[in-house]
Amino acid sequence: AEMVYYGMWYCAKMDALMAFIKEAQKPVSGEVKLSFYKGNCRVAGWKSSNSLYIDEIASMEGGGTYNQDDAEGFLRIMGLPLRVQGSVRPREW
Repeated sequence: AEMVYYGMWYCAKMDALMAFIKEAQKPVSGEVKLSFYKGNCRVAGWKSSNSLYIDEIASMEGGGTYNQDDAEGFLRIMGLPLRVQGSVRPREW
């Protein structure tokens, strides 16, 4: 929407973005139920034969196929810039 707002509808960047979206949306199918209340919109349900969502993997509880230890490395990598910033420019409260 921002690219359209700035008049970039016919630029090469928009063509590339639209080609990506078109390709990425090929496997998308199914139904979504939305709930609207007082200016808010939320997903009330969905179903799709192409869904990548699997309850056992998405669960944060133990016993599923997701190994909780996998998160440790991810969190260390994602937190690295914050740790560096904190050591270079510590906050003075």
